[in-house]
Amino acid sequence: MTEYLIKEAELAEASGISRSLFQKKREELLKPYADFMKIKNALHLTEDAALRVLVALEASSPANLLEGLLGRSGAKKEPVQKIEKNATSLGTMNLLIYRPRPKKIGPIVAVIIKLPLNNRIVDAELESTQKIRVKVKDSRMFVKGQRIPVKKTAGPCWALDAKNPRRKGRIPDFTA
Repeated sequence: MTEYLIKEAELAEASGISRSLFQKKREELLKPYADFMKIKNALHLTEDAALRVLVALEASSPANLLEGLLGRSGAKKEPVQKIEKNATSLGTMNLLIYRPRPKKIGPIVAVIIKLPLNNRIVDAELESTQKIRVKVKDSRMFVKGQRIPVKKTAGPCWALDAKNPRRKGRIPDFTA
């Protein structure tokens, strides 16, 4: 079953109930991480939890209000893909949300072609013969012809995708 999370602020606004009254009822009735959670500075309630709070506040037609809020095109629906409850040593339940992450294909490998005077960068060439600048901690630890893993950053420079070497010409945990 796919369960949707609803923002508490949107729910209070749609029901016409003051936010402070809504918060008091939420604190009385619901359990943190099981019925509601904070995501990006906004409290999100599960459908069941939202319905329980609306019924306790005696809102007019809570089921219709909830369906209207979920069906509204402006509302952001966030599906919870997998909910798993883990019992800890204290006996409390933790709610974990798993969202798919992009799979990393592998490191992009570049070959160092030049060591400029600036000790914070090295000039390298990708396998597609594209010349790039790579930001490093200390370019004195690199040699010409060395293969290094790189990753794209927001700016014009690339970044080293490994730990900075401690010995000249050797990057730890990288074989290419």
